[in-house]
Amino acid sequence: MIFDSVEVFHKWTGNTSFVFLSQTIKQTTNTMKNKMLPIIVALLLMAGVNPAIAQSFEDFITETRGDTVVVIDAVESGLNNTLHDAIELDANPPEGRVYELAANGIYWFTRSLQTPEDRPLVIAGPDYTRLVQRDSELEPPNIHGTTVDGSATTSGFFQFRNDITFKNLIASPSATNNAQGWHMIVAASAGNTVTLENILFEHNNWVFVHSNDYEGTKLHIRDSYFLNMSGEPILRNGGIYDNSRNPTGELIVENSTHVMAQGQFYKFRSFKVDKAFFNHNTFVNVANNVLVGWGYHTNLTVTNNLFVNSNATPYFPGKNLSSTDQDSLPHGIINVAHLPEDNDSFDDWTLYGAERKILVFNNGVFWDDRLDDIVVQLNNMEARDRTDWVTQMITMNSRTQEIFNDNERYPLMNEGNWVMSGDPDFIDHKGLMTDMVDEIIPSIVDLANEGTIVFPKWRMPGNETSRGGDDGLLPYPDWPIPANLAYNNSEYLTAGLGNLPLGDLNWFPESKALFNANKDDLHAELDNALNEGRNPVFTGTSIDNPSIQPNTPTSFELSQNYPNPFNPTTSISFNLPKSQEITLKVFDMLGREVATLINSEQYAAGQSVVNFDASSLGSGVYIYRLTVGEEVQSRSMTLIK
Repeated sequence: MIFDSVEVFHKWTGNTSFVFLSQTIKQTTNTMKNKMLPIIVALLLMAGVNPAIAQSFEDFITETRGDTVVVIDAVESGLNNTLHDAIELDANPPEGRVYELAANGIYWFTRSLQTPEDRPLVIAGPDYTRLVQRDSELEPPNIHGTTVDGSATTSGFFQFRNDITFKNLIASPSATNNAQGWHMIVAASAGNTVTLENILFEHNNWVFVHSNDYEGTKLHIRDSYFLNMSGEPILRNGGIYDNSRNPTGELIVENSTHVMAQGQFYKFRSFKVDKAFFNHNTFVNVANNVLVGWGYHTNLTVTNNLFVNSNATPYFPGKNLSSTDQDSLPHGIINVAHLPEDNDSFDDWTLYGAERKILVFNNGVFWDDRLDDIVVQLNNMEARDRTDWVTQMITMNSRTQEIFNDNERYPLMNEGNWVMSGDPDFIDHKGLMTDMVDEIIPSIVDLANEGTIVFPKWRMPGNETSRGGDDGLLPYPDWPIPANLAYNNSEYLTAGLGNLPLGDLNWFPESKALFNANKDDLHAELDNALNEGRNPVFTGTSIDNPSIQPNTPTSFELSQNYPNPFNPTTSISFNLPKSQEITLKVFDMLGREVATLINSEQYAAGQSVVNFDASSLGSGVYIYRLTVGEEVQSRSMTLIK
């Protein structure tokens, strides 16, 4: 049902008004709903919505399932801060409490939440399907700010005093009047963990998460999608994480995609991080330094990532010295420096050489030739009265390279292969590799010269928006995610550890399922390689694709199931060279075990066949994995009902 604002307003009477509005919104397409939302906001305010706060925890809950409660959203309840108040009013919650947000729900904040000190917080949407693979118009729940008396709340929604987890949702430090904030999640005590899993974050003036006032924060990011990080005319602003005054505990980022960012991205500043781990991530048009700091890493893993048009912002000696290289060198993708042994500020740093562990391995890199013109333009115009602008589109600077080459002093620093095989040839980049490159070049040039042309927002036709505009669309992203950043480049497709594709594997569902099925072993090998100063080796993943084969032959053979596709039964055969104990399991695309067909049983040499009945499972792609001793083989199969 589509209607105009007058028709809505005339039907806005009594308690049924919000139910009517909510049902109407849920019957519209995403694009139309986004266009309606500014009208909805105005009508809510005109109707006097949110003059009072509900009186009890139960007023905010629509359903309880064990430890999980479903929180009512703003449109259906007619209240702002429903999530905020539900958490504050939840007295004596069970240990495993989860605050589930409704699909298509909108959760407005007008004030910050100080999270409980005595318990962790878990906030989740209902659908665990990875966001980049969803094609449903039904949106994940959306958390953002709104206006009260003309004033917008846009920053610091969550001030965490214990561990906090966000899953399966959309969030933005922005408001319904197109105001945009600086950050969204802020440390309010030391030593806590922030987990972002399967989330879409869009827009910021600085970063999404910061812990400036507290040390030891751990940030864990998995299977997430970040975009349009720009807003201020300052080249260093627009990223993911910062802690400018204290050391960070852990920074772990895996299988996540980052698109269109203006600023310095993951910031280490002058501190070491106890553990920094970046594996299988995709970065596209992240124009400034991706991993930025003074280079004082002591435990760093950067593996299987794909960097496309990253580090495009140029440099002159001494630029942004407070956060970048202390020798005034350009900042490559990887930046490592000698630790300052004679500096009193680092008396507690004992890892001055042989114990520093850094693994850089199998990362893909591509820079569009058009970006080379940025440095040329800046030097030609003598930007900031300088002609010594240089590119930062390098894997590492000269000092960093010397450190990696110094095996005597740094035996546990290992630089593996950089895969430079050209344009990834994304399946459907929606202008990221064409129009957006043309648009970011003048922005980078202007901002480098202390101008005001902010990095452009990448939005689809009909949902275009900008900070400070009057369309009211800023908090509402393109949905479903419009681009498909799977790619055709054959070199990148098999360059990852275990012959998996480089970058975020969520764009390759079968490969992601294989990764999930072998994740513990893959992580163990990366840790072993880091601790031993060597390249990792793993041959336990292969899928039914002639271009993806194990690195070395194995001692047994797992055949393709037959028939395939199947409904609901199929046969799985394997060949053993000798009598051995084996395990055969089936996993879904999220890596969850759905069936155990053989559990540590002895099988004779030769060919064996096992039947699999999937009557209880839904249609989809599944992975079956055969483990023989320490060796593993996996294949995919498709159930169609």
